[in-house]
Amino acid sequence: MNGEKKDLRYSRTDRLLQEAFLELLKVKSVDRITIRDLTERAGINRCTFYHHYQDIYDLLEQIEDGVMEHVLEMMRGFHPNREEDVSRRYFECFCQYIYENRTVYCVLTNGQESRFIKKLLRMISEYMAGLSGKENDGDKLSREYAVAYSIGGVVGVLHKWMKEDFESPPEVVAGFISSVFLNGMKDIL
Repeated sequence: MNGEKKDLRYSRTDRLLQEAFLELLKVKSVDRITIRDLTERAGINRCTFYHHYQDIYDLLEQIEDGVMEHVLEMMRGFHPNREEDVSRRYFECFCQYIYENRTVYCVLTNGQESRFIKKLLRMISEYMAGLSGKENDGDKLSREYAVAYSIGGVVGVLHKWMKEDFESPPEVVAGFISSVFLNGMKDIL
């Protein structure tokens, strides 16, 4: 029981630090956030911070890694094929996750050169590249370009959705992404 209480306190402290960090990222760049800013906002002392993280960048990386792990978990739960229902359900799940975690998504993707976006794109590309058992180099190059094109389109739509303050419901955005992902632009233009 004592170990459970300790784990709950540790988790609560992590949550407080992460929430305070995300709030600070709304108003300051990561290089401008100090441990003092963070601990005052979270209501904890500096020593407690250092029991959880090495520095601000370690905290940022752990938040990014947590989001990426969740996205990867969702991807593993869906087995891609050409069936529209599977694609649509995946994108609905993905868009709902982003909508429910929009503060985290907005903060982590802030700026064109977001390192989080780069890490996420690399993870998704590697995952998708591993789905095909084809070894033909010509096919591999085509797949790599197709994956890059598809991911770029999805990220572009999500970025537009974010800039519009998530006005459209997640299901609508997911339906659009799924349709373009499976059918291309021919039905729209």
